[in-house]
Amino acid sequence: MAEIRGLATGGERCFKEAVLLNANRVYDSCSDKDCLSELQVYFTETAGNVIDNSSFVRFKDAECINVCMNVEAVPFNKGFYSVELTYYFEITLEACTSPSSPATTVKGLAVASKRVILYGGEGGVRVFTSLENPTSCGCNSTEVGGSLPRVTVQVAKPLGLGVKLVECCKPCCPCPCPCNMTPELTARYGGEGFVNNCQKMVLVTLGVFSIVQMERDVQVLVPAYDYELPEQCSEDGGGEDPCDIFDKVKFPVNEFIPPRLKED
Repeated sequence: MAEIRGLATGGERCFKEAVLLNANRVYDSCSDKDCLSELQVYFTETAGNVIDNSSFVRFKDAECINVCMNVEAVPFNKGFYSVELTYYFEITLEACTSPSSPATTVKGLAVASKRVILYGGEGGVRVFTSLENPTSCGCNSTEVGGSLPRVTVQVAKPLGLGVKLVECCKPCCPCPCPCNMTPELTARYGGEGFVNNCQKMVLVTLGVFSIVQMERDVQVLVPAYDYELPEQCSEDGGGEDPCDIFDKVKFPVNEFIPPRLKED
């Protein structure tokens, strides 16, 4: 057992042993605040017909549904990697043919790309792990990582900053949809692909907050104490008086008194 200094050696919570764990170490990270201006929204043929017959649109919601990442080593700069990120945003709009007509809700897809450079250390090993499903060669192992670091991206809910409905150039919009139509993406939109509208197109401006992290698997030695059982599950309240259960609920102060803007 490895020696770890400064830990208690007696009592109920005494140090038992040093345990070797496999963990994801973050080598580098960055946060970003992007204003993605006038992204074209691509629609299926059904939604595109609604847009072509609309006189104006309103922004309703935006959601980041996927981020594709491509990692490459930076030449002549050991340990640094270039990460190309492609964001896929599902845009929900309300389209109206006239100010007095009811709005029709349509969904489309906007795509944006960016590139960041982060430090990811150096690695020259290939990692294999056992899995339940055997590979084509008949063994129960598969490669899960190589010399490249792992990249994770956290994206907050996008903010809709603006939306435009503009006339397309004739006879059709020249810009093809840069969407990688995976089976999951196709199924999300009812099995339809995305097409270019020949009459009108929608441009949205989004505000996006994101954090990009570059990680590698490392082995760390940590102190271990006694195993601890979680607290006993409480009853579902089926036999309790409803008012007794309600008494345990804290008063929702913030629902009645909105928090003030903090001053510096």
